[in-house]
Amino acid sequence: MDVNSLRQELQELKEQAHQLALDELDGLGAALLRHKQAYELNSRLEELQAAIEAVPKSQRAGLADLYQAVERDMIFLISEAEAAQPGTGKAQTPNLPDRARQINAQAFELAQAVALHPEDAGKLEAQARLLDDQIKQLVGQPGYSEAEVQSLMSEAVQDLRFVRMGGRGPMSLRLHHFLQARHS
Repeated sequence: MDVNSLRQELQELKEQAHQLALDELDGLGAALLRHKQAYELNSRLEELQAAIEAVPKSQRAGLADLYQAVERDMIFLISEAEAAQPGTGKAQTPNLPDRARQINAQAFELAQAVALHPEDAGKLEAQARLLDDQIKQLVGQPGYSEAEVQSLMSEAVQDLRFVRMGGRGPMSLRLHHFLQARHS
């Protein structure tokens, strides 16, 4: 598969995964159908990963960014699908601290991406809004006031604000340390 075809297919997959993630957040459609679609999209992403690895490294930069954007939505979708499956030994709803850690990590990844490539900030804003929406859904849930969850969410909120401001706003302490370590 040539690079342009691969880029186009990744872009389509990114749009499908993002829309499915929005539908999951809004609870639109049948959950089983959404989860089936998530697994199908994830399989397709795994197939594309092999195709990306076959592309010369000099041509992978844009493909890797697209792949990571799709992968972030897929992490959320697959975790939601797995949490909803009865009999898997997993809770029906994700453990709040685990969900907070997941959102926190995704927010930090977005902030790192914007800090390293500010020109991509516009592309990452939609993902930041998606994570903001997920944080809003956690507010008021039992356990939200726990110190660990509050700490994780405040870090995530600061990183997401940095992303939405295009990398021109105040940054979290961990992002500052990350950038400092890269420049040392």
